[in-house]
Amino acid sequence: MNIHVRQATATDLDSILILNREVQALHASLEPEHFRSDVDEGEVRAFFAGRLEKANHGIWLAESLGRPGGYVWFEKQEKAGTPFSPVRRRVYVHHIVVAADLRRHGVASTLLRCAEASAHGAGMQRIVLDSWAANVGALAFFDSEGFASLSMLLLKDLRNDGESRFRTSA
Repeated sequence: MNIHVRQATATDLDSILILNREVQALHASLEPEHFRSDVDEGEVRAFFAGRLEKANHGIWLAESLGRPGGYVWFEKQEKAGTPFSPVRRRVYVHHIVVAADLRRHGVASTLLRCAEASAHGAGMQRIVLDSWAANVGALAFFDSEGFASLSMLLLKDLRNDGESRFRTSA
């Protein structure tokens, strides 16, 4: 499959919004307390338009079969050192989205290469992202792309008599 990837522009906002609906719906179904299912498209448009203008953000659009098929949105992050940690320079992937009918055709891998190239170009040696534990397809993909667990965020929902939703076997 032929995949062309290019930096997104303001004229691509409609395509980004269409693709974003898929990832937003998935996130809202997996974690409804963290993601809205009733997003306002005007707000989403303004949000992405703002990110397109920021020098430390990148949005790249993949086109295949004559149409937009996915995007990656990432941010170049630089955090000052503290007494506890050194200076941190990395690229953080906020979203990687591929249209359902184009998955497993190399679109996501191609988009990740763009984020990696941007990291290399900025002299950054790390690229990080996060994924919801219930998104097993994404976790398998990221594993196949060489990503490894860096940390684990734990949740204790106090509305259910203090029992955690997550259990590990001992």
